[in-house]
Amino acid sequence: MSTPEQHFDAARKFQEFYDNTLRKIGMRAPQPVLGTTVNDYRRETLRTIKKTFLPTDHELYRVQFRGLPADVLNPLRHSFLVPPLPRPIIPRTSPPASYVRLKNLMNTENSKPLNGLAKKAL
Repeated sequence: MSTPEQHFDAARKFQEFYDNTLRKIGMRAPQPVLGTTVNDYRRETLRTIKKTFLPTDHELYRVQFRGLPADVLNPLRHSFLVPPLPRPIIPRTSPPASYVRLKNLMNTENSKPLNGLAKKAL
């Protein structure tokens, strides 16, 4: 039986894998939490990616990630991360006027320009 530290270390490896893909589009994978199993971390991360990038009419959007067995996670990971990810979808609950497009805004962390959408300050 694995210890919480072993699960945390394994989740950090998956975080690095997810980060390598998500950084290409300006996102980062969530931090794993000590006490969470590696498969629970994978389920929640894939669920977040699904809600961010897939339209609601996509066939994978209907998949309930929290109830998936561990052996199904690898094929689904490749379904999401092998093809290039599209841009994040603006939530349907927010009017388009509440977002502004960012173009070539410098990111101080890695000195790369940021492009995308940001919520307007009220």
